[in-house]
Amino acid sequence: MTRVRDAIPGYVLEHRLGEGAASTVWRARQSASMDRPVAIKRGAQLEREAKVLAALDHPNIVRVFEVVPDGDGVAVVMQLAPGGSLEERLTAKGPRPLGEVVDVVTKLAGALGSAHRRGVLHGDVKPGNVLFTADGEPLLADFGIGGLDDGRVRGTEGYLDPTVLAGRPPDASSDVYGLAAVARTMLGPDAPVPAAVERALSPVPADRFPSAEAFAEALAQPAPVRSTRTFGPRPPTPPPPAARPPRRLAAGAGGVGVVAAAA
Repeated sequence: MTRVRDAIPGYVLEHRLGEGAASTVWRARQSASMDRPVAIKRGAQLEREAKVLAALDHPNIVRVFEVVPDGDGVAVVMQLAPGGSLEERLTAKGPRPLGEVVDVVTKLAGALGSAHRRGVLHGDVKPGNVLFTADGEPLLADFGIGGLDDGRVRGTEGYLDPTVLAGRPPDASSDVYGLAAVARTMLGPDAPVPAAVERALSPVPADRFPSAEAFAEALAQPAPVRSTRTFGPRPPTPPPPAARPPRRLAAGAGGVGVVAAAA
């Protein structure tokens, strides 16, 4: 059984924000002079996730401030996201307009691209792992599980790359698939699917975009529109052949005039 301390030195636990199978997340306040509000994730198997998060540096990835011993495990002191999760926003407000979807996806794509360049996969890109700051900036949380190689498939139904579920090792295209599934959820079930989302959700990894940023760039492209150029009036339609008068052709080589009736 995992043992955790009732308190964490240097922090005052205020209330529980959430609980998973192997960890709990608390809202806390740093009791030092800064009196900074933070989120603290407590659990027995968080060392790997803490190291992964600490190595990443992007404005749209949840920051790790400190990792402290906590009974059998560790407590990861992280950036607090008071704006809640994307899942909560969609539950409260419903589908989002395309402009908002593009904005959120573009920022998350930058976060994923930064992680991929450091050899880190996310593995569970979904609305519940997209958090928001007080100013509404999206933050990608729960990095690290995609890099664990214990043979277990991790991810969430509806957002998990089906080829990974079938046994293929995850790669960057798996996170692109998850990001596209998030975009599709944001648009809502009744909205027309942009071509970029359809491509990124391809069951064939090689047919998806080469990077998360490439997907976001394609999603931001405006849809083709019909030309608004004004043309002059169309010429009158010629009469049908039967209404045309007979036409006399020039004399042939034998000197005989030939009258050609209209066909």
